[in-house]
Amino acid sequence: MNSTPSSSRLALFIIGIILVLASAITFAVAPILLYFFGLPIIVFAIGAILIALSDRSVKAKLLWIFSPAVACVLASFVIHYVLTESSRIEPETFLLPENYRGKVQIVYSPCGEKAEYENGRRLYRIPENGVLVTQFEAEYGIVDHQFFFVDANGKRTPLEETYAPGKGDQPGVYGLGTGHSPANGSEPETHFQEFFVGSEKEQAGFYEPQYENLRDSVEQAVLKACRGK
Repeated sequence: MNSTPSSSRLALFIIGIILVLASAITFAVAPILLYFFGLPIIVFAIGAILIALSDRSVKAKLLWIFSPAVACVLASFVIHYVLTESSRIEPETFLLPENYRGKVQIVYSPCGEKAEYENGRRLYRIPENGVLVTQFEAEYGIVDHQFFFVDANGKRTPLEETYAPGKGDQPGVYGLGTGHSPANGSEPETHFQEFFVGSEKEQAGFYEPQYENLRDSVEQAVLKACRGK
């Protein structure tokens, strides 16, 4: 038995709704799929075309095409906001000795310096050796960082955080990362964050094995002294 034109148009309408809803939900919960050839947009366009070809009224067609689209955009904003706020950590300010160059290491340990805040921000006072052990708890999430050089009079000069060393002789903060060292015998698990301060001309020396070994020995000496208090 052949299907009637009316039932065929109804099938187009139903399939179109399914595709539009599927693309809207996919966009809301997994917007990264947009980078895969715009897959949600393609599916949405096909669904919208099928709805437009159906025998529903113009009002019904517009309602089923645009309502899911608006709803998915609103839902994606809400989901993004909730996920962003839930993963945001305490803002942090780093104070470095004037003209410091090289690797900076912040180690989280109960034996470290007492937690200090300034205007609602964590305050890390980096010593001359570049290794700070702090009683702050390690946090992981969306960061808000500020970096400053501090001279002998306490004057602060802002430092820019970049994805690469500062250009020419201009110093910058780069290579920021977090991690942990597993427990080893009597030594507990250690969480840390680290970054480099320097210019484009200076960066090569920071990756030399001798420098890395020196930084590791300084960190271990500072931690040993802290835990031996």
